[in-house]
Amino acid sequence: MRCSRWIDSTAVGMTSEVPLMVAAILSSAVVMVLCAEKINDYVSRYPGFKTLTLLFLVMLGAMLMAEGFEIHFNKGLCILPWRLVY
Repeated sequence: MRCSRWIDSTAVGMTSEVPLMVAAILSSAVVMVLCAEKINDYVSRYPGFKTLTLLFLVMLGAMLMAEGFEIHFNKGLCILPWRLVY
């Protein structure tokens, strides 16, 4: 089964097999639910990490919106702030 062009432009669309996409989404949701409490405890303990994480999510959202408007740029820019911190 072939997916639409919109789905193919996302990270999930790296394959044309819909059952594989569904399995990837469900397994990632299970991992998030299992790890949510530990991550929440860590982020609550270190307020600086909370700010850094929020800024990363804002930057990621801006990059996804730009991709939606077909403005393409190097995805390494999203990883660069983490490399500078650690």
